[in-house]
Formats: sequence, structure tokens, C-alpha cells
Amino acid sequence: MNFDGIGRWLGRRKFREAVWLFPPAFLLHVLEEAPQFTAWVRHYASAQFTPQDFLRNNGLGVLLGIVLTALVSRWPNRGVVTLYFAAILTQDCVFNALFHIATTALYGAYSPGLITSLVVRPPLYAYLSRLAWRERLLTAPAAALSFTAAGLIHAAVVAQQVYFVRVF
Repeated sequence: MNFDGIGRWLGRRKFREAVWLFPPAFLLHVLEEAPQFTAWVRHYASAQFTPQDFLRNNGLGVLLGIVLTALVSRWPNRGVVTLYFAAILTQDCVFNALFHIATTALYGAYSPGLITSLVVRPPLYAYLSRLAWRERLLTAPAAALSFTAAGLIHAAVVAQQVYFVRVF
């Protein structure tokens, strides 16, 4: 494998092109979760969780990821980039990764999705953040706002979709 070539290819990408790495990374994560996540949730979080819940939640995630990626790819401006970071990228790459790390530690058992959360998401998030920053599409206040919003969104989503705690 030509790692130097991959590095050169990534180095030539604009943010609006590079964001298209997110949907396949999301799908890879779903593939890691798929065989065991429903059983894991039923054991550690909520016996109410079904395979249909898994499919619905991740189907919506895939759809939202593709729609928002298309939006930010087409109109890469500060407002849309901030929305992208808040609504999908930071929520998924940072807070979903923290969920898998924390639940693995808390329950003392592998949380399906942990491997892609550790191996795929941090470099993708760092890469896209660096590009957005370099192209002046993300400012420090916008990054702080999107980080805060993403944390709140992710907490609400996990509470409602995994633990079945009514948030709204």
C-alpha cells in the first residue's frame, strides 16, 4: 500500500471534497456495530431496544450524514460548516466515540463500535477540522458553539434512542 500516495492525495483535497470521506466512515462504523449492538443495548441499556430501532436510528444517521455532507460540499461557507460540525461531524466523531469509550469502561465489556470510534473517527475529525480551519470555514467561536451543540444533541439522542429516556 502506498501510504505516501494516500498522504499526497489527502493533502490536495479541499474541505468540500474531503467531507465525502464521512459517509463511508459512518457506514464502516455501522457495520462494526451491526452484529452485536442490539444485544449489547438490550443487556446494558434498555431491554426495549430492537433490531428495528438499530436500523431506524442508523438509517436516519446515514441519510442525515449524506444530506448534510451534500449541503456542506455544495455550499462550504461558515454557517453551513458550523451546522455540519454541530449536527453530524462532531456529534459522530467526538461524542459517539466518547460514548463507546465510556460505556466500554463503565460496563467492562466491548461496546460494539469502539474500534472504528478509536481508529477511524479521530483522524477523520482532525483532518476535516484542519481543512475547515485552513480554509477559514471554521472559526474558534464557531468551533466552540458547534462542539457544545453537538454534545447536547448527542446526549439527547443517546438518552432517547438507546436508554429510552424521554427527552422531548
